[in-house]
Amino acid sequence: MFHMLTGISPVDMRTGDTSLRRLKPGLSEGIEYIVNKCMSQKPSERYNNAIELKDALGHVYSQGKKTKKAAIHRNGKRALKAFLLFASMAVMAQGLWSVFNSDSNIAEQSRYAMELYEFINENADKPDAYLDFAENLSTQGRYNECIDYLGENADKPADDAEKARYMYLMGEAYFGKLEYKEASKYLEKAMKLDPYNELYMRDTAVCYARAGEEKKAEEILDELKNINGADAAVYYIAGHIYAERGDYTNAIEAYRTAADATTEYTLKVNSLRGLGEVYVKANKPDEAIACYRELVDMDCKMLHIYLNLAILYQSQQRWDEAEDVLNGLVEHFPKYYRGYMMLAYMYLTIEDSKPESERDYSAVIENYKKAVEYADEEGDDIRSLGLIVEKLVTTEGKK
Repeated sequence: MFHMLTGISPVDMRTGDTSLRRLKPGLSEGIEYIVNKCMSQKPSERYNNAIELKDALGHVYSQGKKTKKAAIHRNGKRALKAFLLFASMAVMAQGLWSVFNSDSNIAEQSRYAMELYEFINENADKPDAYLDFAENLSTQGRYNECIDYLGENADKPADDAEKARYMYLMGEAYFGKLEYKEASKYLEKAMKLDPYNELYMRDTAVCYARAGEEKKAEEILDELKNINGADAAVYYIAGHIYAERGDYTNAIEAYRTAADATTEYTLKVNSLRGLGEVYVKANKPDEAIACYRELVDMDCKMLHIYLNLAILYQSQQRWDEAEDVLNGLVEHFPKYYRGYMMLAYMYLTIEDSKPESERDYSAVIENYKKAVEYADEEGDDIRSLGLIVEKLVTTEGKK
């Protein structure tokens, strides 16, 4: 945009004056504001996504610093739509393992230290208790903590079986962070240390599929077929391969077969998660809702399951069901501030749809305060919601 508006490459202006309106008099304050925001040296100060930028460009004359606060309030409902659309796109893009950074619900370090102390004391006689603790962290989606903890205990594995499990857990944590290349390095090591461990083979094949290494995934798939025939694990891996190819019809069939054929809890959960993701990509929201609903009913307390289900309900304006899911989310993840933000935006949309005399924004304000309480720092998302709430408080006060 800078180059098109001025005819000058910003690369050539790194040490010079890059003031847009000084280089090109007559441009609006709004377009200068937008371009400067896009070109900020700090990523945190740029637009969060293309939808925000598109919205800003659609309202370029309200983007100057003097009018920014009023514009944010005026565009409150539009911001929600953008948020929901962005979140839905995130479901499609990330889907199976994590929509948002799952480490965002990590509690403070003092709680982590107490958990470790209690866990180790309860399992003092078990030599590989540290691996159980690492697995517990990973199961909760606390992947960074799991990786750091395993790194601190890298010298503990005593034999090949223990080393294999160590490598497997490290790989699974990186997989949870969507870092498939790094994950595959550790999962490969786990397989070499413990050949024909079907769990390690299965998850390594899935990791290969996610990393775009389909040939390697198919090689493991063929090995598993020779060992057990076409069992649930084989269909589960096949689901990933089909999904990565964009063959959603066969992916759905494979995941569904895997989920129906297994009694193993983890495999069933992962098959349903894959199935839910593919239904979203295939634009089948009702089927995706049924998948995520089944996972919640199975007492699968994973953050992104609640997020995906809430977003799908909201996209269909099924507010009561969305509210129920989001209340479950903040109950199980009370320190995840975005849960309260989603509730606040949902209540804002509901109240804005009512006649002005019947609107009550108290639930919006209450959930905003909770989001502020649990946020590690005041980011752009909190500040934007804060400006909306500030206006609501003023309006409520006048009433």
